[in-house]
Amino acid sequence: MKPWKYISTAFLATALSLSLYGCTTDRDYYGRKPVTREPIIVNYSCPVHPEVVQATPGYCSKCRAALRANYADSTGVSVRPSPVATYYSCPNHPEINQATAGFCSKCGMPLRLYEVR
Repeated sequence: MKPWKYISTAFLATALSLSLYGCTTDRDYYGRKPVTREPIIVNYSCPVHPEVVQATPGYCSKCRAALRANYADSTGVSVRPSPVATYYSCPNHPEINQATAGFCSKCGMPLRLYEVR
């Protein structure tokens, strides 16, 4: 093989690996990071007998039903400090911003929630 073929093959392999690396980011095309909230389990309670509450998973002492997980954001308990501001924006058209959920007026896609900290 001639030297220019080695160089062009190496260049193409590098360009391909860099382009694939760029696709693994968690940000969208405009550099915005979508809101993701991890669920936090506070305790476990029986779906039939809500007065039966435990800190660990298990079974109800009254009816032997499996206990259901209660998450921090399900009963008004704050999961994390509230952001400075939140807005809904189209992933394809960043100029479309709204205070409430809805659809993009240009392409019809559902708007995604973003937050400013």
